[in-house]
Amino acid sequence: MKFLTDQDVYQTTVAYLTRDKDFGAIVFLEENISAGVILLRGKFAEVDSIHHELSALLKKYTEDKLHNYFCVVEKDSYRMRSLGMPGKLT
Repeated sequence: MKFLTDQDVYQTTVAYLTRDKDFGAIVFLEENISAGVILLRGKFAEVDSIHHELSALLKKYTEDKLHNYFCVVEKDSYRMRSLGMPGKLT
């Protein structure tokens, strides 16, 4: 069985939905930008609230728009940071 590193996965994917905080390091520290990332952040007990915020984010922005952003979704909010790729949120 072959295992992939985070970097391998990051090079072959269009967009990510993850709980793995390492993707932030890959995107910002290594400047390895090829896709958008949505990071789900919080405790297991907050999962319903986190999913509610994720739903709000996905309803507001298209996949094409999210492709250019690193998004952090928490129990009461979400925030977005541009990855410096072409495209703007509207």
